[in-house]
Amino acid sequence: MYKRQNEYTAMIENQSNDLRKFKHDYANIIKIIGYYIDLGDTNRLKAFYKEELFPQSEKIITKNMSFTKLQNIKINPLKVFISSKINIAEKRNIGVHIEIEDDITEISIGLIDLCRIIGVFFDNAIEAAELCQEKFIDFVVIKEEDNVSFIISNSCLESTPPVHSLYKKDFSTKGNNRGIGLKSVMNIIHKNYSNVFLNTTIENCIFKQEFIIYRSK
Repeated sequence: MYKRQNEYTAMIENQSNDLRKFKHDYANIIKIIGYYIDLGDTNRLKAFYKEELFPQSEKIITKNMSFTKLQNIKINPLKVFISSKINIAEKRNIGVHIEIEDDITEISIGLIDLCRIIGVFFDNAIEAAELCQEKFIDFVVIKEEDNVSFIISNSCLESTPPVHSLYKKDFSTKGNNRGIGLKSVMNIIHKNYSNVFLNTTIENCIFKQEFIIYRSK
């Protein structure tokens, strides 16, 4: 957890540096815009906006929005853990989209077990997306009256094995003795919890894990 906390802190510092750099460049940006206006060169002004200014600002805004949405996870160790996984994905040039609309304050499952399960899902998503031409991970958390759903979707190759194969003991697409991730997830669920539901699907080169945790009565 100490390691994850350091990674979380580093992610915040990186985002702050991006914003600081953008603010530092603001004066130069205004000068360039003013220069093109003075020349009356609208073509070069449009090119500057489309090719340089907009892509850079969009990148910073998107990263900042992702970080803001993670704030809705009020369970700090879980937020730190997920942030570290997202940071790893972004360092590998994988686009990460986050949707968390409601505050997540409590979950009816052990925190360590939840981090282990979410960790397996993210690790697999990162490794699969990294092999694709279009690299992306979508992370959605939905809070309803009696349950909380964690949904992780990622791009995957067309040759990805069928779902039933992935959950077999020792099965792995990554080499010998590495097929313990998804099998360990099922072991955790079957051994400790009757209030959770896991649905795994592969469709149109998108691998999706929907993990639903029902409120304990």
